[in-house]
Amino acid sequence: MEYIIILVVFLIIVFGLYKLCTYLNKDNINRKNRINNVILKAGVVYILIFILLIIKFGLHGYYNGGRNPACLSLTDTFCYSFGVLGFVFNIFNYLWFGIILFILFLLYIIIYKIKYKKKIFKNKLIYLGEAIAIIIVSLFLYISNTNFKYFINFFNDGLLVSYDYEITTDLIYRTTSNDGGSYHNEYYLVSFTEGKIEKYEDVYIGFQGFKYKDRFLYQKDIPDDMKNELKTLLDRLVIEEDVNDDNNYSPYVINDNNQEKRIYNSESIRLLEDIFNRIDSL
Repeated sequence: MEYIIILVVFLIIVFGLYKLCTYLNKDNINRKNRINNVILKAGVVYILIFILLIIKFGLHGYYNGGRNPACLSLTDTFCYSFGVLGFVFNIFNYLWFGIILFILFLLYIIIYKIKYKKKIFKNKLIYLGEAIAIIIVSLFLYISNTNFKYFINFFNDGLLVSYDYEITTDLIYRTTSNDGGSYHNEYYLVSFTEGKIEKYEDVYIGFQGFKYKDRFLYQKDIPDDMKNELKTLLDRLVIEEDVNDDNNYSPYVINDNNQEKRIYNSESIRLLEDIFNRIDSL
């Protein structure tokens, strides 16, 4: 049903553009040329600006990842893609309205050509100038972006393949701000079989995207006494009923691959913070 609605809306837009094109280009030839000249110049300037924004947001998505528009959660790792998909996703997320305007401009040109049997672009220098500008700007931004330092974790050799627990701290709740949702997130992966723990972090900047996501901070061997203490604590917390004794809205989240348990209890959080602080300082 939604596809039929989209098709109907698109046909209405095309018909509206057709009527607009007919109205703007009727009667007076001088008036027609002036209007089309203004539309042409505005369109060329817009395309240049749009390309600049594509490069800016696209490269950011290429290196730092882009969220799949079909996903609702910014923190869902499976919704994030790097490389070409990250490039495309980031452009769509930030420039979807610009894409619509770009399509409308192209439709106007196509309708004009079909209606009046001639091109709206008459000066070949416009094509050449636009092409040169795009090439220069693209090369400049590409060269400047190669100097950026990005911290991206691609899960290469040396990192845990499997783990028993994933523990996300309450830092994300304590650092989220009203500047567009900026936050800092930290989480740990624990393998009691291998006796190892890994720490990762995300930094999200409001209205810009991730500065880095799943950034690898360290991998450490857990001493036996600390390993037993942590395992006992986690095993207990996922089974026991959690009591939110002080109306806490910033939980620790424990995931054991089968279920997710949110920990609001102040004493339980204190115990988790204590042991993770000790592990951080190893």
